[in-house]
Amino acid sequence: RYSITENDPNQNWVNLYQGGLEQYKVIIERATEENSPHYSGIAKILSAFTLGVLTDLWGDIPWTEALQGADNLQPAFDTQEFIYSEIQRLLDEGIAEVGAAVSNATPGSDDLIYGGDMDKWKAAAYSIKARHYNNLSKVDPTGSANDALSAIGNAISSNNDNMEMIFVSDITGQNPLYAFFNVQRVG
Repeated sequence: RYSITENDPNQNWVNLYQGGLEQYKVIIERATEENSPHYSGIAKILSAFTLGVLTDLWGDIPWTEALQGADNLQPAFDTQEFIYSEIQRLLDEGIAEVGAAVSNATPGSDDLIYGGDMDKWKAAAYSIKARHYNNLSKVDPTGSANDALSAIGNAISSNNDNMEMIFVSDITGQNPLYAFFNVQRVG
């Protein structure tokens, strides 16, 4: 039995903002202070990815006024069109930063997706760019197709390079979605 309630989608909303975007914001700020563009580039790519999930699920979402904590508890919603432009902006910045020749700190084993391989992060960013250009196919069929095709040339070319975390069976390292449904079935 899967007992999904109205609180479960709300939890996704909270997790994507607090557990995702808020953490990426902190990483970007700290990496910028420490002149570590590889870290801020990855955080921008992950921010773009997360914004894409949010806007694909809910359409218009808070962004320009979001992540201000108690200073703004009711941020305005930005249009989905604007969010798509922000996704592309973040990806462009992320691509430039992961491609930086110098970074005071560079990810290694702490990068749970690509183990610090900046070329793979760049390819992932281009794949996300292509995906979100393709999402605009009903608004601008020719432009979105051309933009997506130009991004594809630099995108992930092998399933071995997919942007994915490897989870383990240990309870502290399980995929959160698996853990959620596993608890629901047992309980």
